[in-house]
Order: sequence, then structure tokens, then C-alpha cells
Amino acid sequence: MSRFTTGNREFERSLEELRNEIDLIDYEMLRLLARRMAVAEEMGRYKYTHNITILQLQRWKELFADRIKKGSKAGLDTKFLASLLQLVHEQSIQIQTNVMNEDGRKG
Repeated sequence: MSRFTTGNREFERSLEELRNEIDLIDYEMLRLLARRMAVAEEMGRYKYTHNITILQLQRWKELFADRIKKGSKAGLDTKFLASLLQLVHEQSIQIQTNVMNEDGRKG
């Protein structure tokens, strides 16, 4: 018997169901992240058109505090959540920067 199986079919079936649920949740997170980045791209175009800087520091501070508070209430580790939010925000900034650079070259 390998260390990846127990020989207990009920256990393995339950574990497989949990893994399938995690897979579905992961796919949903990927879909939502892609949607968020598409909105960030649209936001970059809007900011470029209206000559607004990419980073709105006050908005970022408010968003960050709100998400940490809500995530903490949902039982998420705040260090993990802070890292995740920072990564998502950095990618959003990068997308908006790319949009502004592309639109600037066109104009």
C-alpha cells in the first residue's frame, strides 16, 4: 500500500469529494481574478482618458483596511490576506500602467 492510499474506500471517496470542491473553488477564484484584471484594464483606460494618476493612495488605504477587516471576520489570516491583496493590487497597477503606456504611444 502506498502512502497516498489508505485502502479505506470511504476515506478516499470523501477525500476525492473535498479535492473536487477545492478544484471548483480554485477555478472560481481564477475566473474572478481574470474578471478583476479586466476591470483594472478598463479602469486604466478611463484614468488615461481623464488624466488621473494610476495609484489613488487614499482609495487603496480604504480598500486594504476594509478587506482586511472583512477577511478577518471571515476567519482569514490577516498576514495571508495582506499578502494576497498586495499581489492583486500590484498586478492591477501593472495592468493600468501597461494600458497607459500603450494608449500614450497611440496618441
